[in-house]
Amino acid sequence: MSSQRKYYVKLSVVVYAIWLAAYEIVGHYVKTLPTIDLTGFIDRQIPLIPEFVWAYAFCYIYPFVPLFVTVDWHRYNRGLIAMAIANITAFVVYILYPVAMPRVPLGDSISEKLLGFIYWLDFKPAVTELPSLHVFFAWLVYLMSRKQRLNQFGDAVLFSIAAAITVSTLFVKQHFVLDVVAGLIWATGSWLLAGLLYSRLADPALEPAVALRQVMARLSPSTLFSGLMLAIRRRSRSN
Repeated sequence: MSSQRKYYVKLSVVVYAIWLAAYEIVGHYVKTLPTIDLTGFIDRQIPLIPEFVWAYAFCYIYPFVPLFVTVDWHRYNRGLIAMAIANITAFVVYILYPVAMPRVPLGDSISEKLLGFIYWLDFKPAVTELPSLHVFFAWLVYLMSRKQRLNQFGDAVLFSIAAAITVSTLFVKQHFVLDVVAGLIWATGSWLLAGLLYSRLADPALEPAVALRQVMARLSPSTLFSGLMLAIRRRSRSN
């Protein structure tokens, strides 16, 4: 493994840990708020298919795939910036528009036991729904990884995995249709915005790791997080 890849592996583990902590903090705050049920006609027609939980659970490790297929680390930087943009804006939406998914009864099959464990791990009520971060991460990974080390078949496999994860969020009753649509919008929008920011703020002549630090310094994380703090303040005032 090259020194550059080792650097990004370590960085990604740190980023994942920070994201997980932030997600837990936001989720525990949002679950104290009045929630909205977005169950629509299409949602009521979608059955519970517990076997889809395996695709759903795979998404917890799927974000690390780009680490092993990336050739252009500037592209990986773009993905990290997209992740920051998407998650911070998603957290703001969770606070201002808290959506909760009603739980469904489960049986005793292996798939249902795994799904029950995921339900148990989740917030109660099941908030942080709109947008679906499962859908967001599934498609961000695909956008980051396509046309890198993999050939066309490999890209097609990643596309199929992203599609399976997307569909799984509906069949395991973790998300509404609107959550999935929002997740797709978040993935596409954050990827495009990150590309625009990176092209303007990063010096392509620099090493990718140096360029990433340059972009983050110019973006100022404190400015990015200010939106989240404003959302919490606004929500507190409305209550």
